[in-house]
Amino acid sequence: DLHLTLLGLIPPGLERIGDLYIVVEVDSYGHYFKRAKSRIARGQAPTWGETFVVELEGSQNLRILLYEDCSGRSVLRGKCTQRLSRSWLQGDAVERNLNLGPASLEVGLKFVPSEVTLRRVPSAKPQGLFGAKIQQVCKREKRDVPFIVTACVREVERRGMCEVGLYRVSGSASDVSKLRKSFESNSYEAEQLLKE
Repeated sequence: DLHLTLLGLIPPGLERIGDLYIVVEVDSYGHYFKRAKSRIARGQAPTWGETFVVELEGSQNLRILLYEDCSGRSVLRGKCTQRLSRSWLQGDAVERNLNLGPASLEVGLKFVPSEVTLRRVPSAKPQGLFGAKIQQVCKREKRDVPFIVTACVREVERRGMCEVGLYRVSGSASDVSKLRKSFESNSYEAEQLLKE
């Protein structure tokens, strides 16, 4: 996984003020798929400060697109395609500047290999959900299938498979963290968060 922090456009940024946002895509078998989208920020050189966890399984390139929201219409203002090489992806957190054409974007990067990502870490809480054995969760919830599984399946069925990031851990790290905490404390509240 790539932990990608969109820091902001490096001043002077664009020639004029605009409502800007970033889209992050990765390739798979020659096609690009959207993995993250920032919030809209106004300015010539806005800052975002948003962190996304992007799954890189089988990807060779990362594409960053800079859009301007013009009255609900998206206009491409710049883009950059970066090859995902071992020298570019490092285990230590690094900052890089990506040339998007009319402006440069400062990003923070940290690569976490799949061996580390997939390693099961035991739950720190005795009543924890993440890292606990499924049998324990089912027994505690008095269900055959854990609530988190049925809630997520319901949401995928509701939205459909066309929405990216719904059926994998991808997207804003703060949103994922908020969902995790919510599922551990109040699963019915978490189900409402899933619907947003």
